[in-house]
Amino acid sequence: MAFLALGAVLIGVLVVAGTGGDGPGDRPPAPPSPTGTPAPADRSSPADRPSPGGGETPAGPEGDVRITGCGVDATTEWPSADLSVTNRSRKAGGYVIEVEFVDGTGKRLAEAPASVSNLAAGQRAEAVAQSPQQVSGDVTCRVTDVTRFAS
Repeated sequence: MAFLALGAVLIGVLVVAGTGGDGPGDRPPAPPSPTGTPAPADRSSPADRPSPGGGETPAGPEGDVRITGCGVDATTEWPSADLSVTNRSRKAGGYVIEVEFVDGTGKRLAEAPASVSNLAAGQRAEAVAQSPQQVSGDVTCRVTDVTRFAS
């Protein structure tokens, strides 16, 4: 009986010690699952993002993506966004990026995904998010979601 009580106390201490960090960066990376699925992805959505002030680069995966061009093809009328992705993490990773195209009033006209695979730490790659939905007029491109995953 004393053995079971000691075991319960040790498990309680390990659980409490494992939650003592200040944030997600204090946790060790999740081990790969037995099925081979990748570790949980860093995920960011507009609600999670702090509003960058003074031109600061946002923290997390969304700070790795920058829109370098935005427009509508004159022939197809498909909107597209040119993206620059820089892996600021310490490990190779891939990215899935969601971009929306809005008009001057902020109304969403279309959306499109882009992806980058096997980007080494500190490296940069270019990507294009293009929607096959025809739009007319000028658009503004906005990154709405970025997922970074280990590769």
